[in-house]
Formats: sequence, structure tokens, C-alpha cells
Amino acid sequence: MIYDKLKNLSDYPQISKHLSAIISFLKDLQFDENQTIIINDKLKALLTIYQSGSKDIIESHDKYLDLVILLKGQEKINTGHKGKIKTAYDSQKDITIYDSLDIEKTIHLRPQHFLIFFPEDIHQPYLIDEYSCLCKKVTFKILI
Repeated sequence: MIYDKLKNLSDYPQISKHLSAIISFLKDLQFDENQTIIINDKLKALLTIYQSGSKDIIESHDKYLDLVILLKGQEKINTGHKGKIKTAYDSQKDITIYDSLDIEKTIHLRPQHFLIFFPEDIHQPYLIDEYSCLCKKVTFKILI
């Protein structure tokens, strides 16, 4: 997992070959509903609007990196490398769902920061941080 300021995004080779497409996509981004946008054959964007604390999921992915950028609000995300599997890996959705997580780190995600989750990073997003609030987030799914 990587957590850093958005201005440092170009420092990471996992993202560098997609950087121009990501920056172009973010430039004038506005959205009012959840949607998935295919940018190219190796990059898609999941646009989500939600109330923090409204979802309860612990997940990991095998085929895609998650590049998470919070545009509005605040969110707590628990991460770790060990968890009890609830639903086995679904290759169509690229997701394994867990019942529990041995929390190693808690991230307090804010705008102007980003997270990169790798396949070994089990994560529990959408959690309330200081208070429940409306959040807007872009999750870029980058094919490994």
C-alpha cells in the first residue's frame, strides 16, 4: 500500500505509464451519480458518491491495482494482509471478500491525497472517520 499527497503521484512507477490519462481524466471531473468509465483497455475509473459508514466491505483484488483519490469528504480505511475469507475470489469482478481483517494500519483519507492498493493489500474502505459525511471518490482500476 502507498499513501501520499496527490502532487507526488508521478513519483510512482506503477502509475507513471497511465499518469497522463489519469491527470487528463481528473482535470475537469464533475459527477453526480455513481458510474464506471472505461478509459482504455488497462485503465477504468469508478466514480462513487456515498455517505461514510454506509457500506461494510473488506476486500482485495488480484488483477487490478486500486488508485483511490478522495475528492470530497473524509474516510477511514483499515488495511492489512491477513483476513478470514467470506467469499472466494470472483475473477469476473476481480474481488475477494473477507469476513474479518487483522488491521495493521488505519488510513485517514482526505482530499489531495491518494492510496494505491496492491493485490496483497486487504482493505476495508467507506468507514466513518471523525464524523459521517458525504464523500466523492474516484477509484482508478489499473490492470497489472
